[in-house]
Amino acid sequence: MSSSFWPTKDQELLLRACLLSGNEAVTAWRQWKSIFESECFDEASRRLLPLLYRNLKNLETPEPLITKLKDEYFYTWSQNQFCLRGIAGLIDEFNKAEIRNMLLKGSALAILYYEDVGLRPMKDIDLMVRHNQVERAMQLLRMLGWKPRYASPEALVPFEQATEFVDPLNQHVDLHWRLMWEARQDLDDDEFWQASIPMQFNGTQTESLNSADQLLHVCVHGAKWNDTSSLRWIADAMMIIRSQKLKLDWTRLVHQAQKRQLTLPMRETLSYLNTLLDANVPPEVLTGLKGTKTTRTERWSYRTRLGANDPLKMLAVVWHWFNSLRVDCEGNVLQRLSQFSRYLQSLWSVTDPWKVPFYLIGKPVKRVCYSIKANLTSSSPSRSQN
Repeated sequence: MSSSFWPTKDQELLLRACLLSGNEAVTAWRQWKSIFESECFDEASRRLLPLLYRNLKNLETPEPLITKLKDEYFYTWSQNQFCLRGIAGLIDEFNKAEIRNMLLKGSALAILYYEDVGLRPMKDIDLMVRHNQVERAMQLLRMLGWKPRYASPEALVPFEQATEFVDPLNQHVDLHWRLMWEARQDLDDDEFWQASIPMQFNGTQTESLNSADQLLHVCVHGAKWNDTSSLRWIADAMMIIRSQKLKLDWTRLVHQAQKRQLTLPMRETLSYLNTLLDANVPPEVLTGLKGTKTTRTERWSYRTRLGANDPLKMLAVVWHWFNSLRVDCEGNVLQRLSQFSRYLQSLWSVTDPWKVPFYLIGKPVKRVCYSIKANLTSSSPSRSQN
């Protein structure tokens, strides 16, 4: 497990201080304390400080540094309140227009599982709508003053899972129409919608994934290579597993992972949570995941997501595009290729359609050349300078 989504040893200490109880948490905090005092930690670690504050406060551990941690908590609380107030009005408009919607990721997790919006930082709001209502949702967002990141977001629908909109107050919402691109593309999200649960915040009614689907989403979304480690998936997963109000259907989790060919990330992430944080994942769950046969394509796809190899990732993107053309586009071959061209034109902000083929050829070549150059640079012996 060498990919960067796995925490470093110092980050593991912080996670244990945040998520364990009793002497184990106190011991981890004392070991990590010098790192906090020196401020030699990354942004991913900083985002866990509100959770560390609550855990130390609940442990009633005398700690002079608790005030600094409290500041991080209140900063997160105020930022999140601003985000949630802004999105509540948007959800109201969606409800009036009878556009079914569901909160994803940080906002849903903070409200339902952390049960305190000061504990889980979020940079934006993730809102999902039904696939057959996404164009109506985009039109409504524009009418309400939200600007899309891309000139023609509708062109992205067959090939992407979400796109960003920004309002005049610089609030960001990621509008989703598919839960995750990592899963089998020939399966829709109907089962996620059918098993969703109602949720309410700021007097606004919306929906959320049930606990099993929520855990699946968190772990799969977290199990991929990043330039810097993403620690929040671990805290999110533990909050879901430990929730007393929203019970987790482990049988459904295994079934969905198997059905959507996601057993590899699930068995590795859940095994890790058991090892590091005593997550108490039922043994039969891990046995079921480990005993599931995987296809060659599934194994290759997962290894690609874990690695930083640009050429391999480009192959994965091309494979995704091919499946999108086959599964998600409509019409004959020429009509599907036309949809693909409009997608690339919007994605890459190409002014003229005739330029798209040149971008399509040039971009992968540039990435491969950059990767080769980076590898040669890193492998060449350093020379001492006199």
